[in-house]
Amino acid sequence: MQKEIVNDIHSQLNPTSILKRVEVTSIAQIQKVVKEARVKRVPICVAGGRHAMGSQQFGSNMILIDMKKMNKIISLDSKRGLVHVQAGVEWPKLIQYLVKKQEGRKKQWSIIQKQTGGDNLTMGGCIGANAHGRVLTRKPFINDIESFVLVTSQEKVLTCSRKENSELFSLVIGGYGLFGVVASITLRLMPRIKMRRIVKVISLT
Repeated sequence: MQKEIVNDIHSQLNPTSILKRVEVTSIAQIQKVVKEARVKRVPICVAGGRHAMGSQQFGSNMILIDMKKMNKIISLDSKRGLVHVQAGVEWPKLIQYLVKKQEGRKKQWSIIQKQTGGDNLTMGGCIGANAHGRVLTRKPFINDIESFVLVTSQEKVLTCSRKENSELFSLVIGGYGLFGVVASITLRLMPRIKMRRIVKVISLT
């Protein structure tokens, strides 16, 4: 089998030879890959948008689970302000969905924050890195997560939140994929508000 070389999309400084890359679109497919890796005793790495420049999403001679096609928006809870998305969903798609889905409604929901430094980053990547946004007064991404669905190394499918499987909840967020594969996320939203930017021109003369 000819090995594939993968790399991050920013620095291009992390070319890594992997055993094979598997594009998944469902939890069942993730479970199948995890089982194969466990039986063959081959490590797994997980990648989405491939924006991490420290090669955290790659591993030499590993099976790479590619989450890019697992990018469906599952549901919007308009009463509680929660949106359930697959882990491969990127920020622009989520924002466009929220705008279109709520068009004409008096009360609308929007994201609280997104990762800084780029737009086309996946929700799963945000969880893996416990990313922060541009607003320094806001807490990291973990504060915006209601729950997520995790596929473990034993192919179990677990819902993790602050009340359910809470230890895994704290380990997976910021765990860079070491504790399982995040399949979907329920994200907290905030009421959509209009903002006005005021610019003052100061003369130095």
